Amino acid sequence: MRLDELLLWLLFGTLSIRFFTMDHSKEAQHVEVRLLARQGTRHCDILRELHRVHGNHALSSTTVHRWMTATFTRQRNFATVKQTGHPPKLTRQILADIRAETRRNPNVTIQELSLQFGLALSTIHRALKDKLKLKKRPCIWRPHLLSAANKTRRLQVARQLLARMRRSPRWASKVITADETWVYTYEPTWKQQSTTWLASGEEHHSKVRKELSVRKVMVAVFWDAQGIIHREFVPRGDTMDSPMYRQILRNLRESVRRKRPALWRNRRTQFWLQHDGAGPHRAQIMLDYYRDNNIQLVPHPPYSPDITPLDFFLFARLKRHMRGRRFQDLDILRQTIDQELGSIPQAEFTHAMEESWRKRLNKCVLKRGDYFED
Repeated sequence: MRLDELLLWLLFGTLSIRFFTMDHSKEAQHVEVRLLARQGTRHCDILRELHRVHGNHALSSTTVHRWMTATFTRQRNFATVKQTGHPPKLTRQILADIRAETRRNPNVTIQELSLQFGLALSTIHRALKDKLKLKKRPCIWRPHLLSAANKTRRLQVARQLLARMRRSPRWASKVITADETWVYTYEPTWKQQSTTWLASGEEHHSKVRKELSVRKVMVAVFWDAQGIIHREFVPRGDTMDSPMYRQILRNLRESVRRKRPALWRNRRTQFWLQHDGAGPHRAQIMLDYYRDNNIQLVPHPPYSPDITPLDFFLFARLKRHMRGRRFQDLDILRQTIDQELGSIPQAEFTHAMEESWRKRLNKCVLKRGDYFED
């Protein structure tokens, strides 16, 4: 045997002995994968190195990828790493864990739940919708954060007004409700008003969000179950103070005399008036005016647009039809306000005062003075 053949035989024998005596167990390869992954070695290079050293005993590509992920997430025990293949089943325990997570974090998304529980998006969606019967709804915006005193006052007023309505079913139709509001020359439409019907594949319409215009007018409106009794625009540059409000009420009494003669002839109580507790409304000169002219005030709890007919009906109805329209002149804006107020049918006023008002007061009582969902 030649010398070169002897050297090759000795080298092959040494490699064979090293190969067969080497530790090819998974535990040993765990260490190699962890070290190579921490050094920044790529997945394909780690596979190539394992196949070079361990041959047919090398780990599979899926196992290497799973253990590399465990290395980066700092998991010490590779046995706890979730196996690939068939996804875990949607058991009762997993459903209970998903429900507990939604209670802990109501804003959690389906993607976050999928990553947390290792389930497919479709499985999480089925668990939430079909199994747990959950629906993700937007928050209800409230006009004010009610204190305990506010809720107590709302509850007292609601019970008082409901008791009055039970004693006199026609009493609500005799109430005149009043308030002032700003109307702008341009108010952007609500998101719901901007929705359009589109066929499959059609491009969505876009819209630029704009702020309210600077030019505006203030209008004071007085109405009852039969319709508008009096409306008056506040002159530009003036502020609504007690003397101005007293003059507006004088004009209101004249409108009542002309438009509601039956109400005017009632000597015992000329009419009932409901307005908010703004400063000009409750000044001493106004209290004297109410007493001298036999005007009875209907209680109005603060921060309660949901149970005030003027807020939940008239102003919302007026501005809904004026949103998205641009008025270049204030006179045109005033004329449009008069047209919109005059176009409201009497039946809607009657329904708001005699039906909607009572229903909302009942809801307020059921919610113990808190805001309720329409």
